[in-house]
Amino acid sequence: STPTATICDGNTIKLVADSLLTATYEWRGPNNFFSNLQNPTIPNASALDAGKYELKVTVPGCGSQVDSVFIAIGGVVRSTVTQTIC
Repeated sequence: STPTATICDGNTIKLVADSLLTATYEWRGPNNFFSNLQNPTIPNASALDAGKYELKVTVPGCGSQVDSVFIAIGGVVRSTVTQTIC
Protein backbone atom coordinates (compact mmCIF):
# COMPACT_ATOMS: atom_id res chain seq x y z
CA SER A 1 0.00 0.00 0.00
CA THR A 2 1.30 3.46 -0.86
CA PRO A 3 -0.02 6.97 -0.33
CA THR A 4 -1.95 8.61 -3.13
CA ALA A 5 0.13 8.86 -6.29
CA THR A 6 -0.38 11.86 -8.58
CA ILE A 7 -0.04 11.31 -12.32
CA CYS A 8 -0.05 14.14 -14.84
CA ASP A 9 -2.95 14.20 -17.30
CA GLY A 10 -1.90 12.30 -20.42
CA ASN A 11 0.91 10.35 -18.75
CA THR A 12 1.02 6.59 -18.11
CA ILE A 13 -0.17 4.98 -14.88
CA LYS A 14 2.18 2.14 -13.90
CA LEU A 15 0.72 -0.28 -11.36
CA VAL A 16 3.33 -2.48 -9.66
CA ALA A 17 3.02 -5.60 -7.49
CA ASP A 18 5.71 -7.71 -5.83
CA SER A 19 6.66 -10.85 -7.73
CA LEU A 20 5.51 -14.03 -5.99
CA LEU A 21 6.15 -17.50 -7.41
CA THR A 22 2.91 -19.11 -8.71
CA ALA A 23 0.81 -16.05 -7.77
CA THR A 24 -2.09 -14.75 -9.82
CA TYR A 25 -2.88 -11.03 -9.93
CA GLU A 26 -6.22 -9.27 -10.38
CA TRP A 27 -6.31 -5.47 -10.66
CA ARG A 28 -9.60 -3.52 -10.70
CA GLY A 29 -10.10 0.22 -10.84
CA PRO A 30 -11.98 3.23 -12.17
CA ASN A 31 -13.25 3.50 -15.74
CA ASN A 32 -13.94 -0.29 -15.80
CA PHE A 33 -10.23 -1.09 -15.53
CA PHE A 34 -9.37 -4.78 -15.13
CA SER A 35 -6.08 -6.63 -15.64
CA ASN A 36 -4.59 -10.02 -14.78
CA LEU A 37 -1.06 -8.71 -15.37
CA GLN A 38 1.32 -8.33 -12.42
CA ASN A 39 2.40 -4.82 -13.49
CA PRO A 40 -0.16 -3.32 -15.88
CA THR A 41 0.02 0.15 -17.40
CA ILE A 42 -2.68 2.59 -18.43
CA PRO A 43 -1.49 4.97 -21.18
CA ASN A 44 -2.87 8.49 -21.69
CA ALA A 45 -4.36 8.80 -18.18
CA SER A 46 -7.29 11.18 -17.77
CA ALA A 47 -9.62 12.24 -14.96
CA LEU A 48 -11.70 9.11 -15.73
CA ASP A 49 -8.76 6.98 -14.53
CA ALA A 50 -8.45 8.72 -11.14
CA GLY A 51 -9.50 6.80 -8.03
CA LYS A 52 -8.93 3.61 -6.09
CA TYR A 53 -7.15 0.64 -7.70
CA GLU A 54 -7.46 -2.68 -5.88
CA LEU A 55 -5.10 -5.61 -6.28
CA LYS A 56 -6.00 -9.17 -5.29
CA VAL A 57 -3.01 -11.54 -5.19
CA THR A 58 -3.70 -15.25 -4.87
CA VAL A 59 -1.01 -17.84 -4.10
CA PRO A 60 -2.11 -21.48 -4.33
CA GLY A 61 -2.17 -23.04 -0.86
CA CYS A 62 -1.72 -19.66 0.85
CA GLY A 63 -4.95 -17.84 0.01
CA SER A 64 -5.50 -14.31 -1.22
CA GLN A 65 -4.48 -10.85 -0.08
CA VAL A 66 -6.04 -7.54 -1.16
CA ASP A 67 -4.33 -4.15 -1.24
CA SER A 68 -5.13 -0.83 -2.88
CA VAL A 69 -3.67 2.45 -4.05
CA PHE A 70 -5.36 5.78 -4.86
CA ILE A 71 -4.33 7.52 -8.08
CA ALA A 72 -4.92 11.25 -8.59
CA ILE A 73 -4.71 12.82 -12.04
CA GLY A 74 -3.22 16.32 -12.20
CA GLY A 75 -3.75 18.89 -14.94
CA VAL A 76 -1.41 19.61 -17.78
CA VAL A 77 0.65 22.79 -17.61
CA ARG A 78 0.42 24.61 -20.93
CA SER A 79 2.20 27.73 -22.04
CA THR A 80 2.14 29.88 -25.14
CA VAL A 81 5.15 31.66 -26.54
CA THR A 82 4.65 34.51 -29.00
CA GLN A 83 7.70 35.28 -31.07
CA THR A 84 8.20 37.57 -34.06
CA ILE A 85 10.33 36.17 -36.86
CA CYS A 86 11.73 38.54 -39.50
